[in-house]
This record gives sequence, structure tokens and C-alpha cells, in this order.
Amino acid sequence: MRLNRKLFRPLLQQADAARDQRHWNSAVEAYRRYLFFAPRHGPIWVQLGNCLKEVGHLKRARTAYERARSLMPKNVDLYLQMGHLAKLDDRQDDAIEAFQRAVEIDPHYGDAAAELKRLGGNHCMTRLLVHPERDRAANKADARRDRDRVTRSADAIAAFLAKLPSPTRSDGLIPQMFHFVFGFKQRGDIPYYSYMAIKSALHFNPGWQAYYYTMHEPSGENWDRIKDQVTVITLDDFDYYGNARLYHYAHKADIIRMLVLKKSGGAYLDIDTLTRRSYEDLRHHDFVMGVQAAGSDSSSGLANAVMLGKPEAPFINRWLEEYDYFRSRGRDDLWDYHSVKLPVSLSAAHPGEIAILDYRAFFFPLWTSIERALFSETSAMFREDFEPAYCFHLWNGAVGDWLEKIDDAYVRQSGSIYASIAREVEGVEQVPIHPKRPDRGSKGDKV
Repeated sequence: MRLNRKLFRPLLQQADAARDQRHWNSAVEAYRRYLFFAPRHGPIWVQLGNCLKEVGHLKRARTAYERARSLMPKNVDLYLQMGHLAKLDDRQDDAIEAFQRAVEIDPHYGDAAAELKRLGGNHCMTRLLVHPERDRAANKADARRDRDRVTRSADAIAAFLAKLPSPTRSDGLIPQMFHFVFGFKQRGDIPYYSYMAIKSALHFNPGWQAYYYTMHEPSGENWDRIKDQVTVITLDDFDYYGNARLYHYAHKADIIRMLVLKKSGGAYLDIDTLTRRSYEDLRHHDFVMGVQAAGSDSSSGLANAVMLGKPEAPFINRWLEEYDYFRSRGRDDLWDYHSVKLPVSLSAAHPGEIAILDYRAFFFPLWTSIERALFSETSAMFREDFEPAYCFHLWNGAVGDWLEKIDDAYVRQSGSIYASIAREVEGVEQVPIHPKRPDRGSKGDKV
């Protein structure tokens, strides 16, 4: 027989009054008496759990919350309270799981989202946004509605793959080939630092070949200085890779660099890198990536701005297969999931397929300090810190206009680390007659 809760309302009122007055022990006893007569009243199990938590009975509070969950498994406030309890009990993974569940039920539940971000940062929020099975199915449905564009994209990619070079030698090592991908959106000349990216790679790795993949071949003074040392391979624009829609040119460039490494092998370098030594000692690995350390507003990962691999390396094949659930629409919360965060998960599951280098190998310093550490007149003090580096990534998308101001005059006159490496590549001496910086005023001395 089902009892009428109204008959026991005075017990509930007594419990609520004790709770409001912060008489936690009295509230616990009153809620227990009420629940003896109304054991399926889920929200009151939550209240009992809250009061037990306040008096330090964490195990009993957890039992009360679990009872509440059995009665109302989609109550967002319950999962928020379970997360708070888990934090108090030093169960961080359980806290993350509880807050995640609250946000999954109600993506606009700000309290749980804020707690989740404090506990796990952007990575935890990304885990909420990525559901491979769901996203894979959504991509298939979208692709069916856009068949003509899917077909055109597949044809463009197939035509591009047919142009790719074969490995330069069959010694079982990573081929001695550099790959640069740029010019998907803009026409005209390349900046000086891009010219230097190609020239420095070839200077410190004699005998290697360089390839440049683009939709629009550059033209201008800087390009004229390097084009005779580069094989240019053009491609047509595309909007899909398989069933995955690619909205941003950066994501299209991600796919192209991976397809090149898959078929040809070699070393992929972003066009805003500066090589400082040979990559020869890395060629015996199947696939190589470097750690990108966490920045002030970003999580760490394995960045795809510098990668080396043998043709058909198992890791690159596995990685490309994961693109069937790619869902980013540009600079959103999933912007770097497939390019930086996903490789971490894949490397953990398949550690024998990849060599992971220290964060100083490719991606140090970060954009937060690179101006002072690499380009300022006082940067020489950091020289020992950079000894492990094979190259420097210059973060052209994050550092501002000063990078565009680097030119021959700066390289000849500056005492910076960047300029000293560039002079070695160019075979020129320093002429510090009129010291010049690629930035404005003394900005380069500030982090």
C-alpha cells in the first residue's frame, strides 16, 4: 500500500527548518524519520546526503546520494552534490565523472561546468563534446545529404595523392624528405620566416629534399630565393575527408600533412619553424612527435606542427581513421582535439607505434615567452635552455605582427638567438651598426 506523503509533512517541515538553521544533526534525524515513511522521495534523499556531508559522515552521505540516483537518475543537482562530495573525499575521478554527467544531462548547467573546468580544465570539457559513435553517425548523415561535394572532395584528394613523391630511398628509415603545407587561402609572397623555415631545414640536413604543397603557388622576393630548392605540388580545394566536413583551412592542412606522411614518409614542418640541427638521429623511429607543454590558456598535448614518420606508419594510419568522427567547425571547443589531444590518447593505447620527444625538442619556448627568449637582444642568456631543440616553432598565429617584420636587416644586425641561427644558414656575418628589432620599442623584453 502506498502511503500519502501529506500525512508526514510535519516531519519534513521540521527537517527543513533544522537544515535552514544549520542544525545538521537534527536535520539528519528528521529526514531519516520522514524517509522511513516515504522511502521513494528522491529529492529528500539528496537533502539527507547534504546534511550528512555537513557533519562529516561522507560514506553515509554517499549511500544517500546513491539511493537518490536509483530513484531519479537524470537529476542534475544530484550529480552536482555527488561531485562536491567526491571532492571532499579526495576522489577526483569520481568528482569529474559526476560533474560530467550533470553537464551531459543539461549542457547549460553552469555550476557543474565551472566545477568540471576547475578540476580538469579544457580536456574534461572536450571529453563531454566528443562522442565517436554519435559523431560518426552524424557525419554519415550529413555526407548523404551533400553527396556531390563529398564526391568532388574525394576526387580532389585522389588526384593529389597521385602526385605525391615516392620515398627517396628504401633503407628502412624515415625518408630524407621535408614537407611544408601552406597557401591554402592566401596568395602572394611568403614571409621571411617561412623562407627561413625551408632554408634552415635544408642547411642542417644536407641531401634531404623539400616539397611544398599548396593551392596557390607563392610569388615574390622571398619565394624567388628558395623556390629552386623546393618541389611544388598543387592541389584543388576540398570540403570533406571521407564523411567528415572540414570547414577551416587549417583543418584541411592537417589532413594534407597526414596524407603526405602516410604515403611518402619524411618530416613535416610547419612553415613557421626554424631548424637548428639535423634530424638524422630520429630516422630509425616509425613515427615521431613532440610534447607541446600547457600554456596559460591551453592544455598540453602532442602537436602536429612537427612530425616525422615512415610511409604507412601504423600510428598515422590509425590516426587518420579517427577522422571519421571529426566535428569541429573552426575555432571552437574542438579546434585542436584531433590535431593535439587525440594523439595523446592514441599514443597511450599504442605506445610501441610512436616515439614521443620531450617538450624542448620542437615546441619550446611557447608563444607566451618566445619573443623575449628567441628574438630579443637579451635572448642569448637562454641559449643553454635550447640545447635539446631540433627546431623552434614560432607560433605565428599567436604572437602578433612583430614576426612579420623579420627581414635580412634584422638578421644581420640583431644579437638574438634567431638571428644568429639565420646568419649561420645564410652564411653571413653580424653587422650590428643599427640594431633593429622585429617588434615595436622594447616590447620584446617583456613576457
